[in-house]
Amino acid sequence: MNSEFKQYFSFLTETLGLNSIVLDVAENASMMKNDTIKYFIQVENLSNYSLEESSLLKKMIGALQLQPSEYAVFDLGENKLSENSCASFKIILRDQPHEKGETFSPRILLKNPELKRKAWDDLKLAFDIKPT
Repeated sequence: MNSEFKQYFSFLTETLGLNSIVLDVAENASMMKNDTIKYFIQVENLSNYSLEESSLLKKMIGALQLQPSEYAVFDLGENKLSENSCASFKIILRDQPHEKGETFSPRILLKNPELKRKAWDDLKLAFDIKPT
């Protein structure tokens, strides 16, 4: 990570108290080449999320105990990550998950709270989190 970005990220986290930043792939292509981002989280229709949906997404990411510099969140529809991306891990949060590496989006979890256990189990399995 270049020093300018580290300083900016420090300002955002320490001064403004932000835990995560939603990145635009087109505008941040150079940063995507960086080794520090290990996890790419793609969310269906993220660009029009409500405050409640965004809050649940933040809680889901927080439960995974990822460091802010380790992950980036993208809108699945607007930002297609290339297959040769440097990310070591990608997870997709969809309204209707249908492939391995996908689970339910916060939008659907708010509409169907009974799916929260299934989504958490999917995330624990994907991130190899041991039951406590």
